[in-house]
Amino acid sequence: MGFDARAQSAEKLHAQAISDYKTSQMQSAIARLKSLEQDGIISSDLFYNLGTIYLKNDSIAQAVYYLEKAKRLQPSNSRIVNNYELALESTIDKMKPKPQLFFNVWWWQAMTHYNTTVWAIFSLVFFWILMLSIILQLRLREVKKWKTYTAMALSGTLCIVFLVFAYQYKKIETSNNTAIVMQAKVKGYEQPFTNAEEAFVVHEGCKLLILETQADFAKVALIDGREGWIATQAFKRL
Repeated sequence: MGFDARAQSAEKLHAQAISDYKTSQMQSAIARLKSLEQDGIISSDLFYNLGTIYLKNDSIAQAVYYLEKAKRLQPSNSRIVNNYELALESTIDKMKPKPQLFFNVWWWQAMTHYNTTVWAIFSLVFFWILMLSIILQLRLREVKKWKTYTAMALSGTLCIVFLVFAYQYKKIETSNNTAIVMQAKVKGYEQPFTNAEEAFVVHEGCKLLILETQADFAKVALIDGREGWIATQAFKRL
């Protein structure tokens, strides 16, 4: 089957899944969309629709998982962000993030506002503005050169900043060190075995940062800064 034929087949299956969702055939819609995922399709629409259906179905962990995947691909999409926040509101664990420096918070919020492609385009635009400014700098008389100096400094700085944003967001898109708790209730331990002292208890939909793995356990960090070991079967990597 050629690429166009596969694309048309995928679009048809996706449309059928949406039709099933609209007629409240949730399991059929999920099965169709999951088959697209298993075929290796990576799409914000696919993940958004899966997450939305799971949210409608009160499958909170799955909803958070797929909406998080969709948000990674389109972080500024209001539909995705709104449903993602609805899914988070449905989780049991309401943790306050570990305090950070203002600059770190600002940098993270700015960097995660767009995806890699958008930041790369911005960087390229300001690169060409920089090149144009250099050309004008070589051609203009001395009296007007301060304007091109300003343009060169500004465009060069923004080009570098947006390139760094693109690089850092690409690392987020391709990383697999974050995960979502998929089980209803999970205990975290001080050591990687179940008879160790309890460190915390988390519930489905909780987001984890995976620090290291050891046999059937993973050391994880929560957004409030607490750390502990939980069974690897309890979570699903993004």
